[in-house]
Amino acid sequence: MELCDAVAYQARYATSDRRGETRRERNARFKVDSPVLDLPERGVYIWHWFFDASPSRRFINGHPATITPSEWLAWAQITGEIIRPEEWAVLRDMDASYVNALQAELSDQHIREGEANGARRSNTGYQS
Repeated sequence: MELCDAVAYQARYATSDRRGETRRERNARFKVDSPVLDLPERGVYIWHWFFDASPSRRFINGHPATITPSEWLAWAQITGEIIRPEEWAVLRDMDASYVNALQAELSDQHIREGEANGARRSNTGYQS
């Protein structure tokens, strides 16, 4: 599994919904297998960098934003890490994959919540 696929997997299967349940946990509850995360050894340090910087990610109107170059520079200065150009390219690609997968997961969560609310309304006789 390459790093871009791995961060997309992480966004889809490890993001908690409003009840605190992840897709991986929900799949297990319904006896559905989830993909196994298998990081390439050569990229583990970049994986750690990525998730160390990710908490600074902004959300704009409820949508995840990519980590800006200035935020990466600040992270590198604070941590003392030196990011080489080829590592920067990987981090940018990982971030784009992560944001796309996270947005898809948040959209799916929103749809599931709407379906669950609709089912509750129909079970109680509520008419909107």
